[in-house]
Amino acid sequence: MKTNRIQRLLAKSTAVCAFAFAGAANAALILPNVEKCGADIQTALSGGLNNLQCLSGTVSGGLGGTYVASYHDEFLSYSIEALETVQKYAPTLLSIGTYGDWSKLVSGSGQLDIGVLIKASGGGVLNNPDPFPDATSSNTTDPIYVRTWGGSGGTDTNDPGQDPNDPVLTVEEVVQWLSPTKIPVFYFDLADPQNNSVANLFFGGQVYITDKDGKAIPNAVWAFDNTFDGTYSGSSGATQDADMVLAPKNVPVFIPGSNCNDFAALGPDWCKITNSRGSGAPEFIAFAPTMDLTPYAKDGNLFWGNFKIADDGGASEEIYLTKRVGVPTNDVPEPAGLALLGLGLAGLAFARRRQSR
Repeated sequence: MKTNRIQRLLAKSTAVCAFAFAGAANAALILPNVEKCGADIQTALSGGLNNLQCLSGTVSGGLGGTYVASYHDEFLSYSIEALETVQKYAPTLLSIGTYGDWSKLVSGSGQLDIGVLIKASGGGVLNNPDPFPDATSSNTTDPIYVRTWGGSGGTDTNDPGQDPNDPVLTVEEVVQWLSPTKIPVFYFDLADPQNNSVANLFFGGQVYITDKDGKAIPNAVWAFDNTFDGTYSGSSGATQDADMVLAPKNVPVFIPGSNCNDFAALGPDWCKITNSRGSGAPEFIAFAPTMDLTPYAKDGNLFWGNFKIADDGGASEEIYLTKRVGVPTNDVPEPAGLALLGLGLAGLAFARRRQSR
C-alpha cells in the first residue's frame, strides 16, 4: 500500500465521522454501520477478496454476520435489496424509524437527484439543473463502454448561460449542493442483473479532482475496483479489465429470525437476495468514506467521474448522485483496516467468475 494513501486515510478518518453525522441528520434514508463479516462468510462468499461487510453487531467471535455490503478499493457498496429484506424479516436489526424505509428508494430526476449516466431515447441525456452538466448517455449497443462526467468536459443544454461556469463543474459547487454533508453518495440503477439471459455486468470507475486547468491533484482520486491500492487501474479501451467488479443477481444472506430456507445446504435463515428491484428502483448504493470534498472546494478545482461498464448486453445502466441518503453515523472500517483484502457488487458471483477462469 502506498504511504501517501495511509496518510490520507489517517488524516481524514475523524472528519469522515463528523460530516457523516451532519449529513445523516438531514437525509430521508441512512446507510447502516457495518463491520467486517466473519471468516466463514468471507470464505464462502468473497471469492478470496475478504472484503465483505456485515451489519454491525451481527458478527460473533469472528464468525457469521448479516452481509449487506462490500468494499471495492476505496468505495463501500451496499445491496439495497439486502437492506430492504433485512427490514422486512428482521426489523429490529435495521429499524425503519432510524434508517428510513429502504423499500421506498426509487431513482430518477423526479427525485431531485443528479444524473451521471442515463439511458435516454434518441441518444439524448438528462438535463440536470445548474450547476451540474448534463448526464452522459448509456443509450448504446456497445457491450463495453467508458464515460466521463463533470469537470470541464460536459454540456449544458437545459439552461445554458444561467450559470457563469457552464458547463464546468467545480468541487465547490458540488459541496454547496451536498450541504450539510460533504461526502457524495452514488446509486446504481442497473438493467442487466434483471436480465436472465445476460445477467452479468461488470463495473469499474473513479471519482477524481483536478485543478481548474485539468491537472491532477495528488491523493484526490477515489477508485472503485477490486485492486485494493487506492489507484484506479481500469483501461480506457473496449476491453473488460480483470479487476472490474461484478454485479451479481443472486446472493445468499443470513438474516436471523427470517425463517428463510432459500439455501437448504447452508441451513435456516439464509435468504436469497435478488439484486433486481425493477424499473426505476436502484440496486446498489455506494460511497467512499474518505471522500471529504471540503479541502478541495477552492481555487476552481474540478470534480470528475470516470466509469466503465462491461458485458452489459444492451446498456440501459444508470448512475445518480444523491443527497437523499446519509452515510453511517459512526465511522466505518476503512480499506486500510482490512489489510487491503477488501456494491454490494461482488460476493458469490465474483467467486464463480474466479473459479470459471
